[in-house]
Amino acid sequence: MSTKLEREEYEELHRYLKYTLHELPAGVLYGASGASEKECSELMEATYRLEELSKLIGEDLSDFLALCRWHGNPPIFDAL
Repeated sequence: MSTKLEREEYEELHRYLKYTLHELPAGVLYGASGASEKECSELMEATYRLEELSKLIGEDLSDFLALCRWHGNPPIFDAL
């Protein structure tokens, strides 16, 4: 069972990660600019948190999370 705060965090992270991908195929955004290597690492961490929250809430985001992780810059993410 999830709390209201977990639901809000889930919605915020989901919305933000969708935003980071809206410029594809040009690149992954971080704020208004392209994501750096460090920022890609932070985005990858966000995908793991969103995965935890989605399980608590009972939402299946596996396809979306796979898309985020694949487009986030695989060589950087593979090193994590």
